[in-house]
Amino acid sequence: MAGSKARDKKINHLSYLASMAKSDSKSDEREHKIYMFIAEKLGIGPGTAKRVYDNPEKINLKNPRFLDERKQVLIDVLSIMVADRKIDETEKDLCRRFSQFMGFNEQLVDKTADSLLKYAKGKITQQEIEKIIDNF
Repeated sequence: MAGSKARDKKINHLSYLASMAKSDSKSDEREHKIYMFIAEKLGIGPGTAKRVYDNPEKINLKNPRFLDERKQVLIDVLSIMVADRKIDETEKDLCRRFSQFMGFNEQLVDKTADSLLKYAKGKITQQEIEKIIDNF
């Protein structure tokens, strides 16, 4: 039973990411690569990851139980959002809804998204982004 709960958490995590990747109705290769990298990191095989990616709406999103889990999901969602080096308003709206659902301050999420975008464009250092994420 514990194994299936852990797997359900991972599938839930991927569902957030797939929802973000598909929110702007564009399939970006960088978003997909990040998604697949995170799926692999979570121990989810490519077949299952693809099924979740293709149909994230079929999974009823749950709020991760622990703060560190919620933070990780949101950081991963933000990473997907900035993967194409721009932030679409649809993506930003979805991220705000996710952040509210998980109990985070929208302004902090906006600031973190903007900082991640700067990092993706090489405008701030890894140390700077790590500090921002640590304070998230």
